[in-house]
Amino acid sequence: MGRLLLISDDLARTVRLARSLGPDRLCTVQDLHDDAVPSAQPDLIVGDVAVLTADAIARL
Repeated sequence: MGRLLLISDDLARTVRLARSLGPDRLCTVQDLHDDAVPSAQPDLIVGDVAVLTADAIARL
């Protein structure tokens, strides 16, 4: 399976989502408001944003 990057504004919810995908899925959870760049190249990026604002869209 490929590496999955989940970008979120609600880390607790997204960590639960990552856990529910199973132990074999390689997931990284990134805070939407964190300026750090993820270290690994993902195969798929999923945005899990609860409050969709202009700032959130720009950050995605």
